[in-house]
Amino acid sequence: MVFLEVNGDKCIECGVCSEECPHRLIETSAGIPIAKADAEEYCMDCGHCVAVCPTGALTHRSMNPSSLTPLRRELLPNYEQVEHLLRSRRSVRSYEDKPVPVRQLEKIIDVANHAPTGLNSQAVKWLVIKDRSEVKRFASMAAEYLRSMITDNPERARAINAAKWVGNWDAGVDSITWGAPHVVVAYADDARWDWEAQIALTFLDLAAYSAGLGSCWGGLFTIAARSSEPMFAALGILEGSIPLGAMMIGYSKNEFHGIPQRRKYEVLWR
Repeated sequence: MVFLEVNGDKCIECGVCSEECPHRLIETSAGIPIAKADAEEYCMDCGHCVAVCPTGALTHRSMNPSSLTPLRRELLPNYEQVEHLLRSRRSVRSYEDKPVPVRQLEKIIDVANHAPTGLNSQAVKWLVIKDRSEVKRFASMAAEYLRSMITDNPERARAINAAKWVGNWDAGVDSITWGAPHVVVAYADDARWDWEAQIALTFLDLAAYSAGLGSCWGGLFTIAARSSEPMFAALGILEGSIPLGAMMIGYSKNEFHGIPQRRKYEVLWR
């Protein structure tokens, strides 16, 4: 397949494809866009050139105008709506005793899959623990790992307040997965993709809230998944992969009626 094709009847020689290419791999000095000599080597298949073309004149090796999802500007929220969404989102730690349909989980993961990634790596993969009994089993394994940490690594245990969470578990309070019906784990084949996983999980968090679901970041679950060999093996992800983050998801049992205040932020202006 040709790396870059241009429909000369549609191209208006505006040059925006060149301007938006992250590696500036498109030459437009002659009017009609052409790929530079090193374009195939350095192109990361982000699709910016196809998506930004106002006339649908470009076809790239990985996509064409008809393969794009149309951008519907009438569906875009205004600033006030986005601001309220971001401020009102809460960490949910009480869940209804009912599962979220698999299709609904797939939809919010698909949204999270559109999170920005370095060099369009799209390195984050997903594991969904969808049965509540399995979620509870993994929570138990995490609790046992935290219990062992108190003896084996007391300094680290104190840093994450492990004794408190183990005490809660022994008292019948699940402070690890909070009784959620599902846990979604983001993982990759290298720890360097950790920051990508955090962005993707943030997208997942907001998508879940927008879909009427509750969610909570699973910090203790992630610590155990990364460090406990039995728990890692039970997760069943590929050897060499690394759990980078986890999120509990379900229907919130309770409704929030206000937005708590935050401490005043600190900012340096240069």
